[in-house]
Amino acid sequence: MKETGMQRIKMENLFLAVVAICLLPHSLHAADIQLTADPLQLIPVLAPSLTVTCQPGPAVDNYREVYYLQLTKEERGEQQAVASLRAGQAPAQYVADPNMITSGRLVEGSPSTARLEISVHNPTAQHAGLYRCEIEGLGPDGEEVYKSAVVNVTVHPQSEVANLFLKVIVSTLREETEAIQQQTTQVLAATQQLENEIAAKRRELEKRKVDLQNLRNQVEAIRAKVSQEEAALNATAEDLLFRAENLSLRYPASGWPSVSRSEQRRTTGQGCKYSLKLSSSTKETGTTSLQASSRLPYMECTSCPLVS
Repeated sequence: MKETGMQRIKMENLFLAVVAICLLPHSLHAADIQLTADPLQLIPVLAPSLTVTCQPGPAVDNYREVYYLQLTKEERGEQQAVASLRAGQAPAQYVADPNMITSGRLVEGSPSTARLEISVHNPTAQHAGLYRCEIEGLGPDGEEVYKSAVVNVTVHPQSEVANLFLKVIVSTLREETEAIQQQTTQVLAATQQLENEIAAKRRELEKRKVDLQNLRNQVEAIRAKVSQEEAALNATAEDLLFRAENLSLRYPASGWPSVSRSEQRRTTGQGCKYSLKLSSSTKETGTTSLQASSRLPYMECTSCPLVS
């Protein structure tokens, strides 16, 4: 791994040296026209940009008027229009290239402002070729003037080294991408497992909530039943006391002048049982007792012949 890293560093340094030599501007100067290509030799993909400029030369006084500039590029033996500029108008671009930008300025009556330029971001081998600059206008005496110049943008011979360098970069990026994809897959699997566990815990929690609610409902039902039973027992006790008072009124002399009461409550396996016993004794009738018991919601009365 260390050896590979050193080789890569050496290759990068060699390539940067090649780039430094190759990415140099080139200009074709003439008295009446100037055509500039920067750089003159391309290293595809690695060259940051390609700029081609068309404008009048230093002897701008040779023009009374410049009214048209055009840049063309040779394609399959024919010159194809790339961009053009007319006085008082915006520059026109004829190539559908998203990486290409056309700019320029041409003021009528001011030849020194004439300038047409194309700039290509991240140029490829397809952008190499023979470019032509054409200028139309009027000379000092008002005669028609046409000037042209060409510049050849080529692909640098060392582009094979650049391609090899790119292959190394692409291979390294591919390995790193595969490793990242593998890590991403593992993370996604762990995340999915965690989501499944969370979903299971949520289902269990919902079930426990339902069970708890059922228990609460049962407790409320038991409380309601106990309240009903207590109310029924109280009603039974009141009824027994009412009967006992009636017996005392029916037999004021020889009946039950004195009433003894015993009350008992106990819990059985079938519920709450309530029993009440009233007893009295006289000389004439002896001892007489009245006993009643209740296991809600029913009431039983025994040993009470006087109760209808």
